[in-house]
Amino acid sequence: MKPIHEITVAVRGKVGNQVYQRVGKGRGNLDAPGRHGLQLRRHVIPTNYRTEAQQQNRRRIAAATAAWLALTMDEWHTWTTRAKKSKRSGFNLFVQQFCRVHPVSEF
Repeated sequence: MKPIHEITVAVRGKVGNQVYQRVGKGRGNLDAPGRHGLQLRRHVIPTNYRTEAQQQNRRRIAAATAAWLALTMDEWHTWTTRAKKSKRSGFNLFVQQFCRVHPVSEF
C-alpha cells in the first residue's frame, strides 16, 4: 500500500468538495516528506469575488506596487534596510506604509 503522500500527489487537486493544497513544511494537516506538506481542506468558491470593496483594494495594491517601482535605488535601499529589522522585505514594508497613508476610499 502506498503512503498517504504518494496517494495525494497522484490525486492532486479537487476530490469532491475537498482539495489538496501544498503548504510549507509543518503547516499542513497531512505529513509528507520533503520540503512541502499537504493540507486537505474544503473547496470554497466565493459567491462574488469582484465586489467593489475588493476592486478598490486591488487598485490600492496596484498603486502601491507602481509607487514601489518608481522609487530610486537610494529609496529602495532605505526601505530594504528598514525592513530587515522586522524580517520582511522592503516591498512588504513599503506597501504596508502606503496602505496606512492611503485609505481604500481613495481608490
